[in-house]
Amino acid sequence: MKKSIIYISVTKNTELLAQTIEKQLSDVIYVGAPAEEALEADVVFVGFWAQAFACPQPIKDFLAKLDNKKVFLFGTAQLNQTLGQHRVSVHAGLFQHAVVQL
Repeated sequence: MKKSIIYISVTKNTELLAQTIEKQLSDVIYVGAPAEEALEADVVFVGFWAQAFACPQPIKDFLAKLDNKKVFLFGTAQLNQTLGQHRVSVHAGLFQHAVVQL
């Protein structure tokens, strides 16, 4: 199965996760920002930072284009910024497109 990894990363944390995922996979045909080329894959890994408890609009737009694909979501969030404690929380799950709510 062909695989793509698309992501948006502001602080490089999500990019680091994308690179780590890429190292564990074979048949990766695309890694980078949302692009039409990524849609050629059978399995799509989609990474983003949590923004107001949701994904950024470019990710929502990309997810809306997915049809009949296996989708793996991964993300990062910065917590407790006001306390000066910076942590990265990683959330991941395997979903079929039909159950992804936008």
